[in-house]
Amino acid sequence: MQEEKILIIDDEASILRALRRTLMYNGYSVLVTTNPKKAIELMNESNIALLICDQRMPEMLGNEVLQFARKDYPSVVRILITGYSDMESTIAAINQGQIFRFIAKPWNDEELLQVVEAAFEYRADSINKELILNSFLTEKEDWKKTVEQMSYSLDNSMKGAINALLKTVKIKDNELYQHSKRVEVYAMQIAAKSNLTEQQKVNLSSASLFHDIGKIAIRDKILFKNGPLSETDFGSMKQHPVFSMEIISELGFLDSVANIIIQHHEKVDGSGYPYGLQGSEIMQEAKILAIADVYDALVSDRVYHKGLSTKEAIEIISKGSGTHFDVEVVDIFLDSIQLSQEYECTMSAPNS
Repeated sequence: MQEEKILIIDDEASILRALRRTLMYNGYSVLVTTNPKKAIELMNESNIALLICDQRMPEMLGNEVLQFARKDYPSVVRILITGYSDMESTIAAINQGQIFRFIAKPWNDEELLQVVEAAFEYRADSINKELILNSFLTEKEDWKKTVEQMSYSLDNSMKGAINALLKTVKIKDNELYQHSKRVEVYAMQIAAKSNLTEQQKVNLSSASLFHDIGKIAIRDKILFKNGPLSETDFGSMKQHPVFSMEIISELGFLDSVANIIIQHHEKVDGSGYPYGLQGSEIMQEAKILAIADVYDALVSDRVYHKGLSTKEAIEIISKGSGTHFDVEVVDIFLDSIQLSQEYECTMSAPNS
């Protein structure tokens, strides 16, 4: 593999010599240039791991070079070197180039080396995370081009994560898997009539699929018990939203889903679990998921009860409006169920 290099850009040759001498003495491979355009060529030609860039240069500002690196080579760790009086430009570089750190002139060699070491550790951790996700969750093979394809790989890793987690649930308990799929359908029917953003709908879809994944950590004798749970068993079962959140949170790119999952057994009157949240403290997505989850549990056959009719389930949910469930979400749910039943009746009616 080509050796990873540090690229330093500064219009003052004396500064380049000093930085290059310090870093090479400590074992780093260093390229230097006073020309920002030449720096861009070097990034295209060489395996640059770390970019140290001055802000004030005649041909191009440092934050412009940093923006280029951020856009075209996102795994290159970016460091700004600047004077104390250049704070406005420093802020621009932070905002536009999303730098890792900035070093003030005149710098301390020991501090410089600490920042460079931390930058290489940060880069290694970031790339290792991507490699692990890719190898475990997807079947994509082109990691020789990690730098250029990072965004592409992340999208496919998410798809792989979803498929892998769903397969885990299916292997453990096929009924739990089918329940999760049905809950997603009900939740998205409600969401279609709710004032949610597109991102909230995406998060709700994922939360619906994985809201009960924590049950794979519950002992089988509790999970598949043929009869009512004891108080102790129910206490264990009440931990599944926490387990679900912890499993999802291990995958950093699904963090936004975790809060929906852990709240799906909360009740608007504050009597739910695990936190006893109430009213507006509960996310709208979680309020939707709560109804979708309970409805499917009511109408489905389980080891401990025979599924209820749609009418009976609707009556139970309606009675819980304002206590267990959010009133507005219940109204949307009832409307959605009615439209769904009308559609099913139309589809099943004989042709005239």
